[in-house]
Amino acid sequence: MEGSISCRQIEHRRGGVNVNIQLNGRQQELSADIKTIAQLLASLSLEKRIVIVELNKEIINKTAYAEQSIRNGDKVELIHFVGGG
Repeated sequence: MEGSISCRQIEHRRGGVNVNIQLNGRQQELSADIKTIAQLLASLSLEKRIVIVELNKEIINKTAYAEQSIRNGDKVELIHFVGGG
C-alpha cells in the first residue's frame, strides 16, 4: 500500500536564512541548517524508513541523499509504503 508522508512545520530556527520549499504539495519553511535530503528526512524522523524522494520531478537515489542539496523553491515529494494485513 502506498502512502504520503504528512507535512509538519519544522521548528528549528538557527542562524542563517531559512529556505522555503514545497513539501508534498504544501509550502514548508526549513531552517538554514537543513541543506540536504538526508537532513530533511532526519528532521522529520524518517531517516530509518523506506522513503522514495522526488526532487523537482526527479527520483533521487538513496545513495545520493547525503549529497543532494535542497534549495529555495524546490518541490519535494516524499512517498512511503505501508504494509498491513
